[in-house]
Amino acid sequence: MKTNDGDAEYGKEARAWRKYCRDFFTVGDPTEISKYVLDSFVRREFRDSDGEDRKRILQSLGFTFVPVMDGRRGTFRLELGGHRAVAFEKIKNDVRREYHAKASKERAEHMRRVLSKYVSASARDKEVTVDLDQVRDYARTSKPSSAEIPFMLGLRKCLKLQLKQKTRAVEWTFADEALSESGICESGVRLLVETLHFTVGERDQKTGDRRWVVGIHLKDAQIRQILRALPSYSAQFRATGTMRASDVMRAHDTSNNALESERFPSWVSYFCCCCLPVPVRESQ
Repeated sequence: MKTNDGDAEYGKEARAWRKYCRDFFTVGDPTEISKYVLDSFVRREFRDSDGEDRKRILQSLGFTFVPVMDGRRGTFRLELGGHRAVAFEKIKNDVRREYHAKASKERAEHMRRVLSKYVSASARDKEVTVDLDQVRDYARTSKPSSAEIPFMLGLRKCLKLQLKQKTRAVEWTFADEALSESGICESGVRLLVETLHFTVGERDQKTGDRRWVVGIHLKDAQIRQILRALPSYSAQFRATGTMRASDVMRAHDTSNNALESERFPSWVSYFCCCCLPVPVRESQ
């Protein structure tokens, strides 16, 4: 007797069980009955209050009901005879793997579509402007979820590191799933590429990571404005990805010179130079 092929061994019951598993492992919300059936498989308990309809469903799958002898009236222990439990566990794991493989493929295809929509190589070849209203709109509409907060912390960390790197653009490396699995794929890519002028590389086939490089024409003054517009969250979450100085050179940034000129006008340096003592050469 085969114990590794539930569909062949248990026929109709296994096919019904597979259907409930597929209804549970779905892109949308699982059906109420599929959640109940799989939860019952894990808990192995039934109460009369669950109802006759649900009892008949469990019986059709081969569950037997054994009264609990601990004083709890109307409570039964659910049992699966023979190798049925092992076969059902295998079916559930197979369906779960199929679901994750399909979902991963769909997320990757969606990511490719989003990237092709927003990525533009021309942003590397010209002066850029940052639409701070778009940054503020993103900050206002974003939800402080456990998935989005690490992304925002990573972005802030990346931009702060760029302020320290005067000559080289900072690269931020993280897996596509940081965007695609958190529900912020399109809004996150649009923020990075269209609004903040990041350039994006190809996905590493071995690690699954992708490299995002801060726009070479972004000036420090613009980065400071972006940081002020972005939301700031508690550091109890770990920032997404890793950052380091890349091999890409930044365009010449004159914003710091302009800032210094505002703080110290030219007449100040002239005055300071004129007031310096002139060294007197001693006669021999």
